[in-house]
Amino acid sequence: MSEDILNNFLENYINRHLQATEKLKNELVFFKKISNEISRSLRSKGTIFWCGNGGSMADASHLAAELMGKYDSERLPLKSIALGQDSSVLSCIANDYGYENIFSRELTGLASKDDYLIILSTSGNSKNVIDLVKTANKIGVKTFSILGKGGGEVSKLSSSNYIVQENKTSIIQEVQIMIGHLIVEFVEHNLKINIITN
Repeated sequence: MSEDILNNFLENYINRHLQATEKLKNELVFFKKISNEISRSLRSKGTIFWCGNGGSMADASHLAAELMGKYDSERLPLKSIALGQDSSVLSCIANDYGYENIFSRELTGLASKDDYLIILSTSGNSKNVIDLVKTANKIGVKTFSILGKGGGEVSKLSSSNYIVQENKTSIIQEVQIMIGHLIVEFVEHNLKINIITN
């Protein structure tokens, strides 16, 4: 790849990333609303579940850790789990019930109506994520999905959505992690008085 081609690629990529993230400024009220819902779930002793496939599974685990460990404030841990992290559970469910059920069966075993589910999906069309949202709806778990590529089937099923106006998977994932960090920061701020360690 020549230097000019490389420079053009980098400039185009960064510009697309900036355009996608710039749009988040118009959604701060919405993200605060989502953070308030998550905070209410935690105050009710609920668990925050996160879910994603592939790289989004790693991002879901990352964001779950921000709540269970800490993000910015010194505080008690917040109940937060990324689905699919136990390899034995994942392979057992995939083997016995099919890969499309890896998330929904785990959620069925762990969740109650006071919990909250956050989904990271670049397409919104993965069968295991669609099945997960349907299961969450049956249990009564509120769902927030951060999606790309038009939102797919998941956007029709989730309680709330934010659709990244982008088709490039890597840029969608970068925006997903940014939104996740915004939400975690808002949640910490909401709960700060009640969760500081003694």
